[in-house]
Amino acid sequence: MKLKIERQNIQTFINALLLEGIEGLEIFLPMLGITYAKVSFSTQCRLLNIVSEPVYSNAYNRTISNIKKRAKREVPSYMDALRCLVQSGDAFENHHEIIGIVNSALDRSPLRGDRTLFFAFDTNSLIDRVYSNFLRNIISSKIQEVGFVISEEVRNELSFHGKYSESESREIISIEGFKKNDGVVKGVIGQNRRIDRTKRIGYLELLKLQSDVRLENVLTKEEKSMQDENIAADQKILCSYRHFAMEKQSDILLLTGDDTVIGGGKGLPGVRICPLIRRRSYLVPSECEYDVLCNLIYILALTFLVVDIRADRKYLGQFLGLWEGKQEEDWLNEKVLLFSEHSAAKSTITDIDILKGIEKHV
Repeated sequence: MKLKIERQNIQTFINALLLEGIEGLEIFLPMLGITYAKVSFSTQCRLLNIVSEPVYSNAYNRTISNIKKRAKREVPSYMDALRCLVQSGDAFENHHEIIGIVNSALDRSPLRGDRTLFFAFDTNSLIDRVYSNFLRNIISSKIQEVGFVISEEVRNELSFHGKYSESESREIISIEGFKKNDGVVKGVIGQNRRIDRTKRIGYLELLKLQSDVRLENVLTKEEKSMQDENIAADQKILCSYRHFAMEKQSDILLLTGDDTVIGGGKGLPGVRICPLIRRRSYLVPSECEYDVLCNLIYILALTFLVVDIRADRKYLGQFLGLWEGKQEEDWLNEKVLLFSEHSAAKSTITDIDILKGIEKHV
């Protein structure tokens, strides 16, 4: 049975599995032949045994040793794999520092002569889904009192035109873990390559931001120091925000996890940097909200093409990030394709239909 399922409805499948007595799941990556993480539901939802760097590196090196150069680019690094957790809504390493910086920036009043505050983003903070997973909840009560800006350069960096050719798809299927999965080779032809899928995640985040708030576009202002075609895009982003702050007589809080942007933004007039530091290891079990788990499965499916769901090493189903005939509407609605013959899949269809019926009458 196959079912196109929206990101938030992945929980419906998980709930159906839990109702059948399953107390733990394994998130398995066929591309590398390893378990990404285990999930326990015994008391609360907890992520256990996040794959370690040595285990991941061994699987990564084994995988790329037998495939061609173009296909090697499609195999995520260990840091790419950990980034999926951040994109899913797992806390940053400096979570409390970020909250402090944001709340400090929000503490302003026109009666004190404080300037208007604008939140700004670079490409990485959009790809990391910082607004929808993190910032929106912190500023919800004051969202009408602040502004939001986005640099033209950031928009340009989120273009996603690279697509797999038929020959590239054959190279992808040469990956050992995909050889028995016809759905992968058929699904990737004409679909976005990995780097472009990553950009699409950032683009979808930009669309969410635009739907929630009034987002001002900031044009790139050319300076003499920027006339070199090789100048880093990061510098252009910083300059565009600096010019905006000067022209509007306002303050900008730029959320970024990019070391170059963090370093270049120090002491920049009108621009304050809020650094986003990702975790580099997961040595202890991590409490995990159900929506974070659903996000993780969704992001992993887009990043690694296929995610298997198992229990006690028994296959329960798999989620595909790409499939034959995936359309723009599927991207916009954040859909993945569920393959499963488990009875929980049938329950999922019924439960989703019930939820849709309820939504129509609300």
